[in-house]
Amino acid sequence: GLYYTTPKLYVGLASSHLPEQAISKGVDKLNFGIARHYFVMAGYTFDLSSDIQLIPNVLVKSDAKSTIFDINVTGMYQKQIWLGASYRMTDAIAAMLGYQKEVGKSAFKGGIAYDFTMSDIKNHSDGTPEIVLGYCYKIVPKQKTQSHINPRFLK
Repeated sequence: GLYYTTPKLYVGLASSHLPEQAISKGVDKLNFGIARHYFVMAGYTFDLSSDIQLIPNVLVKSDAKSTIFDINVTGMYQKQIWLGASYRMTDAIAAMLGYQKEVGKSAFKGGIAYDFTMSDIKNHSDGTPEIVLGYCYKIVPKQKTQSHINPRFLK
């Protein structure tokens, strides 16, 4: 995949199952294929005030036969509390809430989301809760010590 980011914008492109494959299994020759999948994502951060950011983003998933869009919007308060909503085309609407905090070289993130099913499986499912927990540690590379030899001052 490819990923490009700036402080306000990100864009990504990826693919999985690059060599499409056909798989056979067992005596009865159960055959099925694994199709190549394509993913495109993009998002932008809008500063509404010094404390509030609005972050819309989109994810497009395709296998070249069918395509699904995820459209999301997240509001961030003081870069710590986030509240968002997501729409997955013909499948679900989700609500999201979370908290994140940077402490020194570490960052912690936790949140909860709930998918409200809109597709035909809603007759069998009341939705899906999801929990997100994350921890990041910033790796700061050591600065290389540089030394120079001046040939004018040889010993």
